[in-house]
Amino acid sequence: MLIIVSLFIFPVKALTADASIYQQAIDHPDRPKLDMTKDAARKPLEILKFSKIEPGIKLLEIGAGGGYTTELVSRIIGPNGKVYAETLSPRRISGNRLENVVALKRHKLFQLPDVLSEHQVKSNELDVVIIFFALHDVLMNSRIDHDEFLSNLYKLLKPGGHLVVLDNAAEPDSGLQYTRTLHRIGENFVKEKVLAAGFKWDAESKVLRNYNDDLKKAWSRLKGTQDRFSFRFVKP
Repeated sequence: MLIIVSLFIFPVKALTADASIYQQAIDHPDRPKLDMTKDAARKPLEILKFSKIEPGIKLLEIGAGGGYTTELVSRIIGPNGKVYAETLSPRRISGNRLENVVALKRHKLFQLPDVLSEHQVKSNELDVVIIFFALHDVLMNSRIDHDEFLSNLYKLLKPGGHLVVLDNAAEPDSGLQYTRTLHRIGENFVKEKVLAAGFKWDAESKVLRNYNDDLKKAWSRLKGTQDRFSFRFVKP
């Protein structure tokens, strides 16, 4: 009996390139060690994939803060992409670090389209907008026109572009009741506001959910174990 054994050799890079680009950003040798201590709670591998972060895109980050997410996104999108980071700490890009990151000048949120236009970003040009743990701060500010803010994000995105919102969960129907005291927000209110701006629902990730959280403590007391929702919307 003749037995023929066929050996198929697949190029390893072809099989792993798409998945490994996220892990490469997480493991980058220049990434600050302090950032890495947050990974267990922030689940960057899953969140970055969910957020449609890909090489070469143009992305706007609202509430960049210390730059934990900015750094990871910068590594993934590469030299042909651009990150426009709102309220980014200057220390994150000091010494010419992250050359594809533009730290937007301080401005009122209603001025966002004008500030972006200074960098030649106009309507229908962005691929992704991310708001990670900052939307509750925006929406609890009564001096901000919430509808105008979300409408501006809608206009800036390309058709087919995505808005991704992560935030600390309050009781689903509690709206803005706990934004100041607990820094949590009702997720049904978030959906309602974003959909009213013209976005369509796309997907939810449950990777940051903690259904054992009783939703009655400030997020800071739970050290990254609070219940968090992850929503993705799309501009049709």
